Amino acid sequence: MAPARSPIGGEVFVIVNANARRFVEARSLLFDVDRLLEGRAVVRVTRTRAELVQAARDAHAARAQVVVTCGGDGSYGATATAVVDAWGDEPLPVFAFAPGGRCRATPSPASRAWCTRPPPPHVKRT
Repeated sequence: MAPARSPIGGEVFVIVNANARRFVEARSLLFDVDRLLEGRAVVRVTRTRAELVQAARDAHAARAQVVVTCGGDGSYGATATAVVDAWGDEPLPVFAFAPGGRCRATPSPASRAWCTRPPPPHVKRT
């Protein structure tokens, strides 16, 4: 089955850092991600920077319009860097972030805004 196309066209690539905390603690999650996304996205599991760089190049070669990185703060930064390098001067894909490790720095500005302002009327805090 061919990977799903994103709503804006092009393939969706999910780059998973197998060294992220959640995957180290429960290796079976890697199989779950692959099974759940089968046919919906191209999944690349990476364990080294070289594998990450190759995954970013593969995403570029496939003209991916969406790149999802699954890991923690370090994975997010490393994936963004690899994708920017792979795309060069071309317009970048949409980035999405899926937690798989420690996510403490990346979401902090949004978290601070969330804590200091009332939520929009349609959003309920739990």
